[in-house]
Amino acid sequence: MVNPISSDIRKQGPLTAEIASRRRVIAGLGGAALLAACGPTGAPGSAPEGAPASTQSGELTWIIADAHTQALKDWFEQTLIPGFRKDRPNVKVSMLYASWGNDFDTKRDTLYAAGTGPDIVQSGAVMVVMYALKKMTIPLDDRLRRWKDWADYYPVTQATMRFQEKQYGVPARVDARAMLYRQDLFQRQGLRLPETWDEMRTAALALTRREGDQLVQLGYSPTTINNQRLFPIVWQNGGEVLTPDGRKPVFNSPEGVDALRYWNDLLNAVAPAGSKPPPAPPSGASALAAGTVAAELTGGRPIADAIAATPEVLPHLVVRPPLRQRRAVINVFNNWYGLGSQSKTPDLAWDLLQHFNRPEHLLHFASLHGAPVPRKSLRETGFMADPRYQMKAWTEMLEKYARPQPLVPSYADCWKAVDGALADVRTGKWNPKQALDDAARQWQLILDEAYRGA
Repeated sequence: MVNPISSDIRKQGPLTAEIASRRRVIAGLGGAALLAACGPTGAPGSAPEGAPASTQSGELTWIIADAHTQALKDWFEQTLIPGFRKDRPNVKVSMLYASWGNDFDTKRDTLYAAGTGPDIVQSGAVMVVMYALKKMTIPLDDRLRRWKDWADYYPVTQATMRFQEKQYGVPARVDARAMLYRQDLFQRQGLRLPETWDEMRTAALALTRREGDQLVQLGYSPTTINNQRLFPIVWQNGGEVLTPDGRKPVFNSPEGVDALRYWNDLLNAVAPAGSKPPPAPPSGASALAAGTVAAELTGGRPIADAIAATPEVLPHLVVRPPLRQRRAVINVFNNWYGLGSQSKTPDLAWDLLQHFNRPEHLLHFASLHGAPVPRKSLRETGFMADPRYQMKAWTEMLEKYARPQPLVPSYADCWKAVDGALADVRTGKWNPKQALDDAARQWQLILDEAYRGA
């Protein structure tokens, strides 16, 4: 659950803490790398938007969870930030690294509670409602209208950070979902790659192999059904997750119940309770790369991992569109960055965010994640043109099949309600209708509370 901010940001008066105070808070959190140690720190203000870079001064704090590897940290500290400071010698940038979950929430909320909120704020794919209702980030519409590059971003990636007709951020990392297959396993059985639910069920059962009670090959990944996997199958079966205004859950419709029943039955047929799972894959490899799973609904991580660890299996990994029942549709996740509401230098922070979003920078950042770039003009540039990544297929997901993961306030509570109910279905404690009805009841309470007074 997201840690509550200890004081209501909407009720705070003018900020009085100076940059030195912000640095003390960050140092106390133990996660910041103070880049650009040389050069004087400017006054709390900065030059107006559009002013010459050499006249800009100030200190920026950027909290980020999407720099979780040393390669990413090195790129920020050795390339991106020095490039920004080259013409801005009086600017400092403090990177506050965090891990997704409690670590990120605590560091972010501690800064806001102290009145020293970050200038640039990391957001996950579903955080915009919370960020907007709590006024943690500011709308960017005026700035985006003056930024010609904004029209280059895929509309489905822009939608992830839009709430009540206001845009709160710029997408940076796309986690597109699709069907990923071990094509050679299908070919050995004389099976074509599935396009529908029923074709997938037939293939999954045919490709599942056991030796006694030991599973040695799974025709479909038995990954636990959670919110990320429930919503696309509800959509594919003709249902919806929320009403158009986002205030009422409807995933417990007959379409949602039937979808959950279908896939729960399939997963139980592939990997029934008591079966021993296949051996764990080698370090750095996925089950698809190891050949112990034939099909999975997933993002691009298995391919990126295979490029690094098991390149010999790359010809066997194939990306295909989502499966179709009544329609073919898939969810997409777009992590993004916004401007913090407590920033004293929002114009300077916006300049840094634009610097990060230059084509060459976005391409490198995305390549380190093995993820599609959210800009249309870059679909055949740099690593996006490398056939090993199959980025043509991933961008097809964005252009033809993708919908944003549903946007809700108190998202951690909503996901917990759904995931707990689905786990009870998997173990047979509840049937699909009971589980989804209970999860919808919890969602309604959460949504009513979050939107009260909004």
